[in-house]
Amino acid sequence: MFRYLTLVLLLTFTHQLLAQKSAELGILAGLSTYQGDLSPDPFAASDVHVVAGLSYRQFFTPKYAFKIAGAFTQISGSDMPYAAREDRGLDMKANLLEFSVNAEWHFLGSSRFNNVGAFSRQFSPYISIGMGVARANAEVGYAGSVGKIKEENDMSTFFIVPINVGIRFEMSSALSMTLDVGTRPVFSDFLDGVSEMGANDTKDWYTLVGATVLYTFKADADGNY
Repeated sequence: MFRYLTLVLLLTFTHQLLAQKSAELGILAGLSTYQGDLSPDPFAASDVHVVAGLSYRQFFTPKYAFKIAGAFTQISGSDMPYAAREDRGLDMKANLLEFSVNAEWHFLGSSRFNNVGAFSRQFSPYISIGMGVARANAEVGYAGSVGKIKEENDMSTFFIVPINVGIRFEMSSALSMTLDVGTRPVFSDFLDGVSEMGANDTKDWYTLVGATVLYTFKADADGNY
């Protein structure tokens, strides 16, 4: 009897846990920039590029979520805008693709529906941290030259730790929007393909800023959020 009661309680708990979930898909549009040997200023206008991406978010409670995301952008940098480095004369560009998984905490997350089941718009700031992989095969050369330079220990795949802060707005029961900014350390000096020719004791970073529109396709069964 105790065994059957335990099984019933376990199944009930599992059902309730599953019922508390909701899921959504999102489309990201924004801007990116990188900081490294060829762009010491992380917000240099000449090195800002468009970023686009997709994401899947699973809420376990209104405050805690898990996100899988992918994004595509470009990075670039050049010595030429900096008088002190014109003699080196390097120029770089790369396509960058990232994939990451993130845990999110929505500080003010709460039910999108009031106690009579009517939709109530919500907003909440949030933070997230995760891990992932970025791939960027940088093409490095001298400014104005078609020739390419490749350092001996160059690499193109990098481990990243995405760290994001943002705010989430509920626009309707099915549509939401997030605005966020996130930085990614890559734990390598080869994101831009320049290390021995530059400051090889520093690591490269890149930053993504954007807006994501999200569609809730799997709502919480009990209407809690």
